[in-house]
Amino acid sequence: MLEALKPAIEWLHFHPIIACVATFFIAFSESIAFIGLVIPGSVLLIGIGTLIGSGVITARETILAAIIGAILGDFLSFWIGHHYCGHIHDIWPFRRWPALLKKGEAFFHRHGGKGVFLGRFVGPVRPITPVIAGVMKMPFLNFALVDIFSALLWATAYMLPGIVLGGAASAELSHDAVPHFILIMLISTVTIALLYWFIVKIIQFFVRMYHHFQKHLWTYIQQTPRLSLLKKMVYTPFSEEREHQIDLLFLSLLSFLFFCFIVYEVMTGGWLTHYNPPLNYFFRSLRVLAIDKIMIPLTFLGEKRPMLALLIAVGAGLLWKRYYRTAFFWFLNGFLIFGLTSGVKLYLHVPRPLGIKGALEQGWSFPSGHTALSIALLGMMALMFSQHLPRLSRKYLYTFMFGLSALIALSRLYLGAHWLSDVLGGLCLGLFCLSSTALLYRHRKNQLRPRNIIFIVIIAAIAWLGVWSILLFKEERRAFEKYQLSWPKEIITLKEWQDQNGNNHSPLYRNDRFGKPVQTVNIQLLGNLNVLRSQLLRHGWLPLNESALKILFFRLSQQSNQIANLPFITRQYLGKAPLLTFYKIVDNNLLIARLWQSSIEILPQKTTILVGEVAYYHAWHPHLLRKHKKDKPVLLGSRNPLDVLETDLKHTSSLTVKVAHFEQYPPLNNALDQDWNGNVLLITTNKETAR
Repeated sequence: MLEALKPAIEWLHFHPIIACVATFFIAFSESIAFIGLVIPGSVLLIGIGTLIGSGVITARETILAAIIGAILGDFLSFWIGHHYCGHIHDIWPFRRWPALLKKGEAFFHRHGGKGVFLGRFVGPVRPITPVIAGVMKMPFLNFALVDIFSALLWATAYMLPGIVLGGAASAELSHDAVPHFILIMLISTVTIALLYWFIVKIIQFFVRMYHHFQKHLWTYIQQTPRLSLLKKMVYTPFSEEREHQIDLLFLSLLSFLFFCFIVYEVMTGGWLTHYNPPLNYFFRSLRVLAIDKIMIPLTFLGEKRPMLALLIAVGAGLLWKRYYRTAFFWFLNGFLIFGLTSGVKLYLHVPRPLGIKGALEQGWSFPSGHTALSIALLGMMALMFSQHLPRLSRKYLYTFMFGLSALIALSRLYLGAHWLSDVLGGLCLGLFCLSSTALLYRHRKNQLRPRNIIFIVIIAAIAWLGVWSILLFKEERRAFEKYQLSWPKEIITLKEWQDQNGNNHSPLYRNDRFGKPVQTVNIQLLGNLNVLRSQLLRHGWLPLNESALKILFFRLSQQSNQIANLPFITRQYLGKAPLLTFYKIVDNNLLIARLWQSSIEILPQKTTILVGEVAYYHAWHPHLLRKHKKDKPVLLGSRNPLDVLETDLKHTSSLTVKVAHFEQYPPLNNALDQDWNGNVLLITTNKETAR
């Protein structure tokens, strides 16, 4: 297939007009009513963008063809709607699937003229919106102006990802490898689109099943005298939203049961708590300063003082506008979540993770107060103030509020301030307080005027964000220090380091991103890293750029390059990336040496040693699933990797090399450690030895 693709790509390169015509018809078909429902035009445009970025076809003419095709397709759809407006319902596919027309009409009524622009980017209504605009007798000039502008953005937006990816690939790959990369990208794009469609259909099926169950359960509760108490609990005057009371009832019961289960697991050290250390270690491995600068302000949003300001401001606004019943339930929800969170913390006394410098300053860990408070208070605000909004706008408001709460919860995990069980406990407790209060609150209609809602929201935002800004201004620098990663330190003398062996010291191990030891450290360096770097270059070692994007391009292109088999994720030690990564081809195998900064300090020099590994890269293969005998490590090369490095370094005046023996420690039961032979190379620069 690849051999057939190469001539086709070359032919397209020398006949760009064919590519323009094909692009025109793809965009045209995607925009025509009915046809656009089955043509995966968006996916194909991404593929065309890849061809543009790779330099196979020209950019300006191809993008222009897509824009013209999209505009003419919409104009034709508009004419169909305008011409057949009287009996559009009798035309296929509206006759077969009337819901399509209803969905398009509802979208157009909701957004008006700007629906032509928005509909261009909403998949299910994209080819229907121009038809509806014609049916609604929208002036053609108004339609054309909006449609042309949307087509310009649409064609560019859908081609841009492919252009960027194709351009980056052509810069990294050889000319012969580009066709294979393009083929893989096209297949991957189509596969992802089909998978997305399948998942959406599955979700829609289960949602329909649940709604069917809701209606039957509501009817059963209303018709069963024995369930009169339950009937009173789920009563609401909103006839169109009675099933939502069932949702709140289920949510209240399930969140309470899950919270009790999590409390039991935390108290007994059950299986759920076994996931706490690995996940905490994983988030520590992701820490970078750029993300810290986002997560620390986010975590301040859920802090107790801004949330208390939000509670008081909203409550005061409701009382001022004489919404006494709404204010009662607002304060009830707030007092419940503040009281239960503090009470459970004091009762259980769960310690926090110790991986950050300020862990002991933050009190008890379970449940996460930030998560619980944000879920309960922001969720209650969304429920109280969304009754006058259309259903779609209400959905957007709920998504925003709960999305913000999810980001606050994520910030607690990322910064290492909470265990996974803490965040799950806070989530369940917040949902329980919110759903229980909302279930009772919705028993009566609460007529909140829109202008009063806007006033209260403004007051609440000023109070919440005002306190947040003050805290951020006063405590941000201290927060960066408090949330800094902390690793256990070890201080030893130079003689102890030089005399280490298996009798008086255990070897060091590198953990994976979940804290599990996967590889024995077999290099230790005391001294100047640049001295080692220059010696490696002198003996044929080359710097290795473990860029995930570069490795991805090599792998997709299937180039005959051993770097293509490297994993995308950089290996770490104590949450740090390597300071040095070099490789060398030995016996046609890839030998890699890496060095990281450790937490071991040597006295009296007060120098931190560097630790690392030198090993053959063992690309994954099904045979690695078989466990190897620990006393018989599998070596890819004919020479042990440590022997190769020792040979390259020992005949130099700038370095002193010594071998420490740890034969009593077998290789770990992991494919990464199969080159371990019980020896550790201790490397010292001569300046350090002289001291």
